[in-house]
Amino acid sequence: MKNPISVFNNLREMYLRYLESPFDLRYPDLVQERRRLIDQDGRIYRYPLIEAIPSYRKCDETFDQLAHTLLDPAWPTGLVNELAEFVSLGLFPADRQPYTHQRGSFDESAIQHHDVIVTTGTGSGKTECFFLPVAAAIIHESANWGTTFILASRVVRLSNIFFNTT
Repeated sequence: MKNPISVFNNLREMYLRYLESPFDLRYPDLVQERRRLIDQDGRIYRYPLIEAIPSYRKCDETFDQLAHTLLDPAWPTGLVNELAEFVSLGLFPADRQPYTHQRGSFDESAIQHHDVIVTTGTGSGKTECFFLPVAAAIIHESANWGTTFILASRVVRLSNIFFNTT
């Protein structure tokens, strides 16, 4: 990845040249004055705001391991495996470790049945904090739906909805 400041400067310069190209002036002093007037923060661009954030702490286990740790005492092993398989379709690939706040929110909502509010930064996995307990509830409820075919059909349909696959 390139330096974000140099990318910004290159884009700003290209845009300024683009704006100047159809409005060429005969007098260089006027061209410079126009450039000076429009080449200011807040006119046609804003300087980038770059914020360094620490990485989020990960669990020492994959979601499959986490699901077995938290759900095995209360759920049949087959349902825990189905949840882990469903989640691995795109939400948590098999080798990805959830963040600690994702594990905590899953434990509190899906296991302890408490309401949870998660406030973390961009890219921290808040969507997964919401989706994991929903997926767990659907898989758990699906045990009463009847045949495995219906369950598989519904799980595939849900995965298509949530992961935008075809």
